[in-house]
Amino acid sequence: DYPGTKLINDWPSWDLPIFQWAKSQGGVVGFAHSGWGLAPEDPNDPTAAQLPNYVLPKMDGIGANEYIVDVVHDVDQRFATLPYRQDRVIAGLSAGAYGAANVGLHQVALFGAIQVWSGYFTETHNGVFANATSATIAYNSPVDYVRTMRRALRQYPLRAFIYTGTHDGDRAQ
Repeated sequence: DYPGTKLINDWPSWDLPIFQWAKSQGGVVGFAHSGWGLAPEDPNDPTAAQLPNYVLPKMDGIGANEYIVDVVHDVDQRFATLPYRQDRVIAGLSAGAYGAANVGLHQVALFGAIQVWSGYFTETHNGVFANATSATIAYNSPVDYVRTMRRALRQYPLRAFIYTGTHDGDRAQ
């Protein structure tokens, strides 16, 4: 049994401590759903089998979400945080601001606020999104995705701080 427990209900509610405990005993560990949502946008792309690569995973399933949730819970365990949604902020600068907006909107139950510093909100067909479908572009464009969130935002109100400089190229967004 997991240390300090007598019933399965006493085990940690998230998987990282269990992974660490199992690995310390020589176990092979990993996310049960790790492939869900991490399949390449185009599985027939010949570069998808080469590692490393820049093939975009869809990030549309539970596997992708498990990584984000575990990192947040690990931070809560390692540092003196206020481990509640209303106190949790995700923030970024420039491309990181886009990432913060995109992750924050897709994980609205985890983050109570988003800070965007000189970011952008519309994804385009370039870089890892060069061959993405229109649905994937919309799903990963915060300005489009937020329009689908009426019910989620009623349940999980979200605070947003958006900064843009007067000479910022993406200011019009």
